[in-house]
Amino acid sequence: MRNMLKADIRRLLRARSLYVGMLVIALVVAIATAGFHFLTTQSVEGLTRFARNHAREDSGNMQAGLAMAALISPESARQAMLELRRQTGVQTLSQVPIQQVGVAHLMLVIVVTLFAAKDYHTGYLKNLLTLKGIKTKWLLSKVVMALVVSILLSLAALASAMVGAMTLGNPPTFDVGLMAGFFGVHIAVDLALAASVLLVLTLSQNKTAALMFGMLEAFNLQRAIYLLLDATGWISSFQLSDYAMMNLAAAYAPGDPPGQVLWTAAILFAVYLTGAWLAITRRDLKL
Repeated sequence: MRNMLKADIRRLLRARSLYVGMLVIALVVAIATAGFHFLTTQSVEGLTRFARNHAREDSGNMQAGLAMAALISPESARQAMLELRRQTGVQTLSQVPIQQVGVAHLMLVIVVTLFAAKDYHTGYLKNLLTLKGIKTKWLLSKVVMALVVSILLSLAALASAMVGAMTLGNPPTFDVGLMAGFFGVHIAVDLALAASVLLVLTLSQNKTAALMFGMLEAFNLQRAIYLLLDATGWISSFQLSDYAMMNLAAAYAPGDPPGQVLWTAAILFAVYLTGAWLAITRRDLKL
């Protein structure tokens, strides 16, 4: 088992998909940083013109809110922009790729799928079948690799957020406890997503099927299914859609009680991983 873990870590660190995923996360944070910079450096006169030209439009976004403040009181608008810039620190920016956009979960699905499916495509797993218990060890090793990928993607988000905060003139500091809890919850969600990918991969032995299923899971397919089940009314005591994992993860903020998200992720992880273990140990590999 130890040798397999070492070999998988070496292969993972050479995988281009991992670094592409980290680059995509950094790019999302850079775009968010540029957006906040533009939003907080506009002239009050420009905001006033914006407010007059869009007076009848929805004022729910940040720019519209600042524009209305500029129309009412230019000094209030300046103070609001300064305060918004001050609040755009590491905690705010690190949430963008993980929670608000969700690209970090999507990158996790892509990296894990491509990494695990390669063992089927190259025949690596087939060549190990003479070793006792190798299928179970292979599966556990891939779960550990999913954990490593999730941690590395989280570190990429954190490092990018620190750079973004400094770009906006804010210190690259953050509450370690709050951010550890935030990343811990989303790493648990990542493990559940990875287990779902491994389930479909071991059942179908097809990279495309596993990739499509994992991406749909990351895009909250689960909630759509739960909504259909709720519409049938077969459960009257509660709404199943309220327990969709990606919904709970998107609503989770640093400092919130993590219980419901963690329990949901843990249950799905256990179900998916058990299914993957049954699939890989009971089904023969395609030759």
